[in-house]
Amino acid sequence: MLDKYEKERKPEELDQDYYQSVVNAHFNIAKVFSKLYSNEKPKRIELLSKSLKHYQFIIDFIRNKVSEKGNLSFLFNEQLKMCKEMCEMLPVKISKIYNCLLYTSDAADDLLCVDLGGRRIIKKKK
Repeated sequence: MLDKYEKERKPEELDQDYYQSVVNAHFNIAKVFSKLYSNEKPKRIELLSKSLKHYQFIIDFIRNKVSEKGNLSFLFNEQLKMCKEMCEMLPVKISKIYNCLLYTSDAADDLLCVDLGGRRIIKKKK
């Protein structure tokens, strides 16, 4: 939809409101994906990855499209800063979930030593 809108307009017709709308839309979508929760770890990783994708889109959009306008880029400094922080934080969060997923799947291979949550049960020696 945005590509079609941009193609129908001359670059000088695209104003601050247009750029702000694009950034806000992707920011809100990214925020929703990061807030959704699933008990299934692969689904959580998928949701966080989608969130990361939208935050990265905003960074690229501001760097490429907005910077072409020159004088508008200062208006997007805060959004750019927040998106960069999220792009640093989300891979760490995804990695933690992924590593936990690996740990619980290993534990699940040994069915006698796993509780209902997939955690390893460590038996104390007497």
